[in-house]
Parts: sequence; structure tokens; C-alpha cells
Amino acid sequence: MTEPQRLSDFPDWGYLLVEYYAAYRHCSAGGSKVIRSHMKLLRKRLSRCISGGPTLTLSLPERKPVCAYLGRALGNGEQDAMRSMIKAIDKIKYDLTWRYGYEKLPRHLANCYAYADILSPHMAR
Repeated sequence: MTEPQRLSDFPDWGYLLVEYYAAYRHCSAGGSKVIRSHMKLLRKRLSRCISGGPTLTLSLPERKPVCAYLGRALGNGEQDAMRSMIKAIDKIKYDLTWRYGYEKLPRHLANCYAYADILSPHMAR
């Protein structure tokens, strides 16, 4: 039987989670108590995941037509204050599973929309 894969087996994913933690720690909540509370909860969850070394269930990478724009989007982000996060995303971009999130996708969205989970409950256990 194969050992379960853990976050520590994928250092680039771990680095990305650390970048997300830092972003949620230092970005503005816009003066909103609700948003501040939500950001605190996300930081707690990220911290637990980063330090806990959860087992991972990764999906096979899958691209969608919108991924044709990903290189340009990441390139634009490298000039921004979030450049370290952009570099971390760039390291794992070929491992992402892109989805549409619609049961029935409107035709006009097929080439210009998709999302990829970075961390979700079904990925870390």
C-alpha cells in the first residue's frame, strides 16, 4: 500500500499557502469587522494546514481555454506588491485542476472563465 501524500511532499504548494497566509495577514479588511473576522478564520485554517501536514487528495491537472491567458495574467502580477504570491502560483500552474463551476455552462463563458482550487476541504484531510 502506498503512503498517503502530504503537503510536505509538495513544497511549492506549501510555499503558496504561506503566501496566502501572509496576504490575509497584511491586506486591508476595508474597515469591516465581518471581513476582518473572516480573514482571521482563514488565517487560522491556513496555519493549521501549513503546520499540520495534512494528507492531500489532488485531482489530475486539467486546463480550460481561459488558461491561454494565464501566462499574461501572471506576468502582469509580477510587477505588483503580490509578486511573491504570483511566483508561487507560477510554480504550480501546471498542477491546477481548472473547473467551470456551473452544472450547465453558458456558452459565452466557455472561453473566458474557469477557476482552480488552491486549497479546499476536499483536497486536505
